[in-house]
Amino acid sequence: MNRSLVQLFRIAGLSLALMLPASAAVVTTATEVTGTGPLSQQWTATWSGSDAYGMGSDLTVGGNKLSYDFKHPGHAYMGVPQQTYVFSTTAQKTGKLSIDVDLSSFAAWYQSYTDMSIWQGSTSNATLLTQNTWGGVVKKSLDLDLTAGQAWGFIAKGGNYDGTGILAGSFTVTQADVPEPASLALLGLGALGMLARRRKKA
Repeated sequence: MNRSLVQLFRIAGLSLALMLPASAAVVTTATEVTGTGPLSQQWTATWSGSDAYGMGSDLTVGGNKLSYDFKHPGHAYMGVPQQTYVFSTTAQKTGKLSIDVDLSSFAAWYQSYTDMSIWQGSTSNATLLTQNTWGGVVKKSLDLDLTAGQAWGFIAKGGNYDGTGILAGSFTVTQADVPEPASLALLGLGALGMLARRRKKA
């Protein structure tokens, strides 16, 4: 086979691999799912709660997204007892990390609830970001002060007494665009120029 054609196939295969989720699995409680996820960092996803129907939860870590989906047989006659989904990573370096987070969740209808939070250092040190978004998206911009090696991540808690048994959600995380020093300097010069013009006109 032509060498250039072989290289083309290799590149296509690599591109396809990069497009696929790093890790996705239907798991039981206390089972970890790990993979490369948001910010190109290694993430771990865990689930604790009641596997009421013995069908597990679908946890996905990949690309910019961390997601969870409680599995049920189609009619959840017991509803969904409280479930907790924890996504964790560690800080790569000491300093401020600015991120944008899109939060989306759905927790059925009857007496349902969801708390979606960010945590730092310990899951007990969590800050609520939003509650049930009913399938919509809530956008948050956050600044984290981290120490290299410090654990941080996201946590979702939810449940309901609804026969549909729906309990799912996701965190889509990207690094916020921070202006470079050169760009800030240009903006400053532009502002000074405008100020000088106004003074001349006055």
